[in-house]
Amino acid sequence: MLLIRSIALATAILGTGCCVSPASPPTRGAGSPTSGVDVPEAAFYSRSDPTWAWTLANKSSVPLLWFEAPFVGNGMVGAYVTADMSGGLVVEVGRADLWDVRLPNTSHWVNKMYQDTPRLGCGTMYITLASGLSVSGGSARISLLDATLTMTLTVGDGGDGGGGGDDDVKIRLFAPANRPEILAVNATAALNVTFVPRGAQSARASPTYTKNPPTVCTDVAGAVMCEQPLIAVPDGFGFATILSAVNQTTEILVSVGNAAPAGVISRQPARTLAQAALDSAVAAGPFQLLQEHTGWWADYWARSYLSVPDSAVESFHLIQLYKMASATRCDGPDNCWAYDLMGPWFAPSRWADYHWDLNVQMSYWLVLPSNHAELGNSLVQMVERNLAAGYLARSVPAAYQNDSAAQAANTGFIQMATCDAFLLSGNDCVEKALSPQQPVQLGNLAWVGHNLWMQYRYSMNRSVLLNAVVPVLRKSTRYYTRLSTTVNGKIHLPLAESPEYGNAPDTNYDLALYRWGVGTLIHIAQDLAPELDWPELDEWKAIVRSLTQFPTDAATGLLVGDNMPLAHGHRHWSHLFSMFPTMLVDPGNTTATPTNPAGDPLLGLRSLDHYATENGAANFKPSISNGFPRVALSIMTSMVPGRSDAAVANLTNWFLWAAGSNGGFGGGSYSVNLGPSTMYQEAQGAPCNESPLGAAFAIQSWLLASWSFGPPETRYSVDVVRVFPAVPSQWAEASFRGLVAEGGYTVSASFERNATAWAHIVAPSTMATLRTIEFHTDMLPPLKVAPATIQTDVVRTYRSSRGVVTVYRFPLRAGDEAVLAGGGSSLPPTAVAIPVPWPVSPRGTPNFWGKHARPDLPPPPAPAPTPPPPPPPAPITCNGTAPPGYVCTASMCAADGPKPASAGCGDDICNPASGVTNTSGPVLALCAGLPVHNATTEAALRCAAFPGCRSFAMCPTLYRKSECSGPDTVCAKFFRSGSAGFNPDKCWTIWTTTLPLVGA
Repeated sequence: MLLIRSIALATAILGTGCCVSPASPPTRGAGSPTSGVDVPEAAFYSRSDPTWAWTLANKSSVPLLWFEAPFVGNGMVGAYVTADMSGGLVVEVGRADLWDVRLPNTSHWVNKMYQDTPRLGCGTMYITLASGLSVSGGSARISLLDATLTMTLTVGDGGDGGGGGDDDVKIRLFAPANRPEILAVNATAALNVTFVPRGAQSARASPTYTKNPPTVCTDVAGAVMCEQPLIAVPDGFGFATILSAVNQTTEILVSVGNAAPAGVISRQPARTLAQAALDSAVAAGPFQLLQEHTGWWADYWARSYLSVPDSAVESFHLIQLYKMASATRCDGPDNCWAYDLMGPWFAPSRWADYHWDLNVQMSYWLVLPSNHAELGNSLVQMVERNLAAGYLARSVPAAYQNDSAAQAANTGFIQMATCDAFLLSGNDCVEKALSPQQPVQLGNLAWVGHNLWMQYRYSMNRSVLLNAVVPVLRKSTRYYTRLSTTVNGKIHLPLAESPEYGNAPDTNYDLALYRWGVGTLIHIAQDLAPELDWPELDEWKAIVRSLTQFPTDAATGLLVGDNMPLAHGHRHWSHLFSMFPTMLVDPGNTTATPTNPAGDPLLGLRSLDHYATENGAANFKPSISNGFPRVALSIMTSMVPGRSDAAVANLTNWFLWAAGSNGGFGGGSYSVNLGPSTMYQEAQGAPCNESPLGAAFAIQSWLLASWSFGPPETRYSVDVVRVFPAVPSQWAEASFRGLVAEGGYTVSASFERNATAWAHIVAPSTMATLRTIEFHTDMLPPLKVAPATIQTDVVRTYRSSRGVVTVYRFPLRAGDEAVLAGGGSSLPPTAVAIPVPWPVSPRGTPNFWGKHARPDLPPPPAPAPTPPPPPPPAPITCNGTAPPGYVCTASMCAADGPKPASAGCGDDICNPASGVTNTSGPVLALCAGLPVHNATTEAALRCAAFPGCRSFAMCPTLYRKSECSGPDTVCAKFFRSGSAGFNPDKCWTIWTTTLPLVGA
């Protein structure tokens, strides 16, 4: 540990905007008659600023956990700030591209992601007052408008922790937007700052892991320089952190340089890069840094906004946009890094990686409707880079690598499957794990392709289409084709894993992505790029004609896979992928579609209802805390006319439940997934922020949607725009400006007095041909349009929870604008959307988010009753008999050692007849996957090794702990692997989800 000497920082740098008072309702700003753009006043943002207030006397109020903490970032460097019970602050400094870089075909590569390319931390600053005065509490506020974090430490007895005393100390922290290596700290009094580097070691390495050298810190002219060597790069070319007290009176600057991002060795050492960035920031001076920073964020916010009469919802959406721009950007070669599970906010995690069976894809949805497709380019460039390097092709067997590629469920930044990748069958090497005989996740790369397709559809960037979408879909669908078989003229897919649920042939996850992928390629070949060579076109058409239908049944709708229904709740909705995101099946359609089985028009609704019910929902309002199904149910339910209230309640119930935890402060423990900062965690603190980001996309979908359903090869003959498709009955007003619909259309609209007042649509200037808009709205005919030269036709009508929806069609050319109002209304004199006022009620409380007291928050809704578990399989016996006191079920019988099979039927792992059972999902999944002769051995090893483990009703007495405590046993290896922080009570979950099964 090194101590930076006490430094006094000038009050002037904090300015008068340090701590903004609660906002008054916003008012209309200026705007042109047809522009549809207007930057809301500062009060619009300040009313959504997350705030914190704590007293050390009330531990429940103190932000102690990372997902409770305020945070800043600039797309590369970031920090979050927790408090400690002694009155200080703890600032975790991170950089998004700090990963180990032991790449394939190098001497240090061992083909294990968590040793080769895990995410690495930077270091921690501990801040205390140099004066030695006691601190009783504090407060904090993220100013969303200018992306600065202001904190106040309350000196002496500050009462409620809100500050305001003459001795209170204000500290401001921000990550300068145009300087991706820099963090800036300013304060009004002298501080002591201690920096502790994290080191660069994997959190999940094996006993054979070769550690990186230790961090070397030196004090040079009052600045702390910490250099972190990496064994895979030359000396000096790891990463370096400098903390400098600039001019001793104005600010602390932190500079983090990385000389090997993505394994590409820089021309300069890390310390040189960090020093150059620091020197540039010092030369600019504090006021220029702040001016550059606030200017960038002003431009960012000017692109779009949405406003609703619910403070929790509107604020949540704004915070996710702030979070996303703080986490990832692509505005230069030194600042273009794709969002992983953490972003720039490092926290110790068993998942120091990218997750591709949901997490990455969901994280990027919100940037597209919010008019920030530029943020999505970080994912585009990552995929293009790894395709070109051949890493995605190396994730399939060698025989297929010339034309196919795949995406493992979790990887490092190179996206390549390795021997320790999560959910690769048997955790064996890549060639075996991804062979056609092993059930693994096949569809993840095709899902990445869907994200890239949406990036194209919202931005209409042809480079994305040709350089990312086409090669990804070509290679991912070709892998499906390679693995497929044809039976009685129908194409079938092999045994595969529906993400994290189970293994089956013809999973609906894979069939939907395969069908969507080849259909989209047909559309590109025939309609978007017919001038190019498409030798596979006839094959793609043949696949469309012959691909088997989605597996279904009459009771539950879409199955997980062939002969595998969804038998219990599950956070992944992979079996519903034909509805979302591929939109092959319309969940709200009561007539058969080309991809629905004939005579089953209610397939979508039945499938959606079953999934909601199995996830503990009552009227589509889940009681579970996990974010995945809440987001998916909200989105899909918003597609069903008449279910707007349910679509919204899927999220608002979650928000209220999370905010109301811990006595109304939010957070308090990792038993709550969603923190008061809106950060999200699972598995006792592991960062994974996709759920809040996906929820922001769901909120956008309530106000503007582009859903169009059916075969992708014919779906895009028109561009669909739906304004206010799922506004709940309790909202009389809503508005948005500058949101984007598929096709690249910029849309603004106002919902007033329970109806749409007007909408404004601008066609992209890059549009190559005349396009037809299919416009869904509650505005009644005859539709009024400006300019009057635009002619509209009524296509059809349907009913929703708001009454009749009319579908109009009209043409637009590149750059055309149309302002529309319903019959009986007048066109607005200025098509400028303004924020709506919040009600004077708990749902209108300013500054809803952040960790602070919420005395007026209504109690969370009562959980819906949990559906009864499915009936157990019928009892069977092992070779005709079962041990006394046990019943055994199919695939769970086991012989143990020399005993005959009839005498050792799985012990308690097979449901003791005594009535003490363990039928949890992980137990059943383990039992089902075990070879038929080692279930008892597995139970014995785990129970004997962990006396505190309570997962089994009883433990076999045949084995002793000594038999599992030697240096070469599985138990010892497990704890040496870096997971010793998990106590025995957690061993079951950790072991069954991260380690291979023990053989007999």
